[in-house]
Amino acid sequence: MATFGEILKDLRTKRDITQPELAEIISSSRVNISNYENNKATPDYETLIKLANYFNVTTDYLLGRENAEKHFFDKTRVEDGAKEKFLAEAEALIRGKSEVKEEDIAHALKFLEFVFKDSK
Repeated sequence: MATFGEILKDLRTKRDITQPELAEIISSSRVNISNYENNKATPDYETLIKLANYFNVTTDYLLGRENAEKHFFDKTRVEDGAKEKFLAEAEALIRGKSEVKEEDIAHALKFLEFVFKDSK
């Protein structure tokens, strides 16, 4: 059975990110990431959740309690018509016919950057 450190390192290297980059993403330090990967320390609950969310896996997977990598979104389904609704809203936004606040647009763009970076 793989250790937490081995699983974390595997996920990080699959994403092609460095320890300092991961540390910045989850508001930690490179030393902490190194200690986790070398099984010299274990993260607190909050950090474990941040890691699971970033890598889109369950905390059980990170802790080695599940053999297969299960993604959170594999357990959810898209509501009927959600894609069409999203595309209609996006078109209205592009055409300037949406009443969305600039701040909300900025948040949506950051989310999309995360999604597209995550899908590489």
